[in-house]
Amino acid sequence: MQPRSWKHVLVGAALVALLVAALFGYVAGSAPASQRNPAQSFNADPGPSTITFGQNVAYKAFLQNTTNSNFKNVAFSQTVPSVVVNDGTSNTILYATLAYSSCETPPYSTPVNNVYSCPTITTLNAGSNPVPYTLVWQSPTLPIGDTCVVSAPASVCQLTTTGTWNIKEGLTNSGSNDTFATTVNSTLLTVPDFSKAGGYPIQKCTDVNSNPTLITNQSVGSGNPMATKACAPVLPTGDALNPGLASTITERDAVSSDHLTNGFTQLSIICIAAVAKTCPDDASTAFQFPADTPATFVFVFDNHAYTKKITKMYENNVLVPLDSSQGFPYCDPPVYDGPNQTTTFVCHALHNSPWRGG
Repeated sequence: MQPRSWKHVLVGAALVALLVAALFGYVAGSAPASQRNPAQSFNADPGPSTITFGQNVAYKAFLQNTTNSNFKNVAFSQTVPSVVVNDGTSNTILYATLAYSSCETPPYSTPVNNVYSCPTITTLNAGSNPVPYTLVWQSPTLPIGDTCVVSAPASVCQLTTTGTWNIKEGLTNSGSNDTFATTVNSTLLTVPDFSKAGGYPIQKCTDVNSNPTLITNQSVGSGNPMATKACAPVLPTGDALNPGLASTITERDAVSSDHLTNGFTQLSIICIAAVAKTCPDDASTAFQFPADTPATFVFVFDNHAYTKKITKMYENNVLVPLDSSQGFPYCDPPVYDGPNQTTTFVCHALHNSPWRGG
């Protein structure tokens, strides 16, 4: 029989071992809340970061259990994106509408108290594969006569939302959750803006006039020398995380750093980014359309804004033929509207680029 003093030593050592194991997360596969630091993110990706009132914006959420313990009841939620507007008398909050969610199949869950919640993940084991989600929201339309309320420190109209990961760690449901919240702001453009447009279409364009992908203000004239329409007739299929394409239009005067010496009108810089990419893009990250379903772009110029007659179009500083015999890109012959003093080009291409009339 061992002496009583040895029993005390053994019991004490066991208690110390249990205490150390608990502190360092070796009990029941869990760790203290202070050590829960998974790889996680939430952002407007591929966005785009600037969208037009009424257009879509895409958000991505990501979580990976990079710890040594298991997560229980992992859940992601997002506040319904919102913007504050004023009708001249009082402020009103306008809310976006959920257009797509990769974390569940339609019909999507209804937001509760303006919070949309993805279904809970029962277990996310240590070292398991990442959990990515994509959520696409249609921004609200701006009522006629209303203006956006811009609050400091912001200097532009913003659509605001917060994405939150909730994590419970261990093998039981006891204990508190850790939360990782990120607020994201996207710039909102008026409808239609004189020189910009942005969105994330998840429905393909079938006609550039009846349902264009994006348009700028089509009322050309004083202060608005050109207008653009873009039609993307092809979108990704079978990709749950990338159901659409980030798209933007920017019309502006050319500057020397553009190195676009041909033409004399404003530039129309169209971005239709490749799958999972965002705007602005370049030749390596532009979406490539198949030859049987090219993108269509319509450019309308105010003839009063230019001293010369506009007879041709340049794509990325290269003269574009006015027939299809030489392949893409090409433009239809220009249409001159004498009474309204406008010139219109309808052009077809397999990818986006800066366009300019001359």
